[in-house]
Amino acid sequence: MAIPWMKFYVADYLADTGHLNCEEHGIYLLAILHYWRTGKPLPSNCLANDKQLMMICRCRDEEMFKKGWETVSKLFELTDEGWSHKRIEEELQVARNKSEKMRVNGSIGGKKRKK
Repeated sequence: MAIPWMKFYVADYLADTGHLNCEEHGIYLLAILHYWRTGKPLPSNCLANDKQLMMICRCRDEEMFKKGWETVSKLFELTDEGWSHKRIEEELQVARNKSEKMRVNGSIGGKKRKK
């Protein structure tokens, strides 16, 4: 289930990305937004023979993307599942827990009113 909202900690983002140039910021932001929307790591086989990650990051220039991803990828961890991001994983879990709690509380609240 996609979670339509995401907390964004501006101070943390700026502290973690002060070394990025404007193109790298675009790649990074679009990558983490895609990660959030899909709820899973970015595909790791992208750089081998297709342009999937490049399309996710909306890059049209392959050389610019490769150079940018070289820097941005250091903010991710390559795992068996793909390019994982510790903070996004943590925030996804918090959001899923909150969403589930609201779902359960909503169903309980509805049952109480029926009595």
